Amino acid sequence: MKARDFLLITALIVFGLAMHGSAQEDATPEPGKVPLDKHVLTLLEAGEYKQLDELATRYRSTKERTLSGSWRLSLLYGGLRVKASTKKEDTTGTQMERAEQLKKWMEVRPNSITARVAWASYLKDRAWEARGGGFASTVTEGGWEGFRENLEKARLALEEARKLPERCPQWYNLMLSVALGQSWDRKRYDALFEEAFAFEPGYHLYCTAKAVHLLQRWGGGKGEVEAFAREMAERTKKDFGDIYYARIGLEVLVYEPFEESGFDWPRVKKAFQELLKTYPQSDYWVQNYARVAAIAKDQETAREAFLKMKEKPIPEVWNGQYKKDRAWAIPPEPSKSKKKKK
Repeated sequence: MKARDFLLITALIVFGLAMHGSAQEDATPEPGKVPLDKHVLTLLEAGEYKQLDELATRYRSTKERTLSGSWRLSLLYGGLRVKASTKKEDTTGTQMERAEQLKKWMEVRPNSITARVAWASYLKDRAWEARGGGFASTVTEGGWEGFRENLEKARLALEEARKLPERCPQWYNLMLSVALGQSWDRKRYDALFEEAFAFEPGYHLYCTAKAVHLLQRWGGGKGEVEAFAREMAERTKKDFGDIYYARIGLEVLVYEPFEESGFDWPRVKKAFQELLKTYPQSDYWVQNYARVAAIAKDQETAREAFLKMKEKPIPEVWNGQYKKDRAWAIPPEPSKSKKKKK
């Protein structure tokens, strides 16, 4: 395997794309409602496959979003997956049970695109579990074998699903992830991306996935990912515009800050202000605004955003940086000086 292949694989792990799709999808449940991931898992365990298919079809046709703008379809697929665990014994039994549930679903409803995409996602996750999360030099031969075998099974499962009459945007998102894992060349990868974007321009996960491919540390050219963000903002200016610029920036700025990636902070800031207006009930974007402002070293903006937060810190947003960033944005008042001794 080539050096760039190793880099791409490590990149996928770092960005959370290998095991979890986009790192920036808000799964916060709406007040008074059962979390979507729990609801779909309950349906799967009860064998309510028809209801699952109807729910997924509805989300595909209506393009229904959460209070923060995340696609409910993406969150539905997230609920069908086996949650990652650092302890293998915690997930082995669940994996076997989930595999049987998904196979049964495909057997009962052979024309279900949702079942087959969920099955391919299961295989992709098993590929990355076989490989492990360490650097390439630490992966055993058995680990590489399991990785390649399961990732190819995922690709083949997706190719079979492609023959079904119904199409799904998550099919493309998953195939883009497989393409990165298999180190497709740029021409082949870009052709898949363009097909995905033509099918559903509003499924922003395509763009954040491709951004990984373009970072300097993973072999991309200097300024290439920022240029891609500008391109996508222009291509979607009628419906999204700079919101896409901000979404792509959000995915990469944690790893390649402004001075390294070339992203324009005033432009990102303006887009975040638009996001807050578009999704006023979402604390998710308030927290992301605070996080990115801290990365931009804009203390005043970070402070304003922190003070607007209404909910507890969302772990996926902060990646362990919440206390540090908040202390920087809102430093504690200096203690009163001790009275001078008479």
